[in-house]
Amino acid sequence: MALNDWIEGIVLLNYREKNNFFNLEHNYRFDLNKTIMELQDYLTSYETPIHYCNPYEQWMMHASDMAFGLEIYDVIIHFLDKVYEAEDKRPFFVLHEHKKLMQMRINFLQKKLDLDCDILFQEYSAIVKKSNIVSMIYLKYTITKNENIKKNIIHELQIIKDKEEGILNELCNLLIKYNDNADR
Repeated sequence: MALNDWIEGIVLLNYREKNNFFNLEHNYRFDLNKTIMELQDYLTSYETPIHYCNPYEQWMMHASDMAFGLEIYDVIIHFLDKVYEAEDKRPFFVLHEHKKLMQMRINFLQKKLDLDCDILFQEYSAIVKKSNIVSMIYLKYTITKNENIKKNIIHELQIIKDKEEGILNELCNLLIKYNDNADR
């Protein structure tokens, strides 16, 4: 299996207040329910694009080997463990970029909803830093081919996955509680 077979399916999103497209302005409306749904999808590795694609084309989602959410860690670990000539640095840099965007998302939620989640933000900041360190260690591995470095990367990826799952579960529960209180 070539790395390009699964890396091309990764999409990074960024929030913008306004979109200037062909001189048209559009204000985005924040949807807390959608945010909660997508966060739950990420945590359960659910195929989020199924929510958005044409029902007649959903068979493609089930027929592909794409990974979603936290499952991506398992795919990267499997790739590291089973592929002998690991040279592609993109998965680690994309992973780090995703962590940075998730951190920005937590910051946005904190400001938009006036949430008390400073501790979650701090804990997620540590994940961002660790994901950057892992990507740099992977660069070292591509040069040295030292198996101990590879084992360390796999170990660190598992730690990041576990910590991220805990933090995002807390965030999701906090958002659900906020949403329930807002409905009253």
